[in-house]
Amino acid sequence: MDIFKRNSAIVLGLFLMLNFGCQNKLVYSTKSIDNVSKQTTLVLYSSFKDVNRISILVKGYIDGDATILIKVNNSYKQEYAISKGNVELLIDCDWYEDECIVEYWPKGVISGELAIGYCFR
Repeated sequence: MDIFKRNSAIVLGLFLMLNFGCQNKLVYSTKSIDNVSKQTTLVLYSSFKDVNRISILVKGYIDGDATILIKVNNSYKQEYAISKGNVELLIDCDWYEDECIVEYWPKGVISGELAIGYCFR
């Protein structure tokens, strides 16, 4: 794990735990998008069933634009545009499932790094 990913994981963890109360159910996790130039699907899981909210933080840098799709039960729920440069996208919304599908769709991205921190509550 390179320094960017390790530092991003630490920053994401502290940010989510301190600001969104994730420490009381201890379900904070991180994932990274290994190749930002390719479409990626990540499945985020909760360790408990009584979910009513999700917080997702996408952080890093990309040299092109991208779209993040959030899906529940493989059905489209929300879409977020990411512009090239430094990325810090916070998604915080009502959520009632123990699984969340995150799709990353790059547009002209060749390089960069993105980490995703998430917390079900």
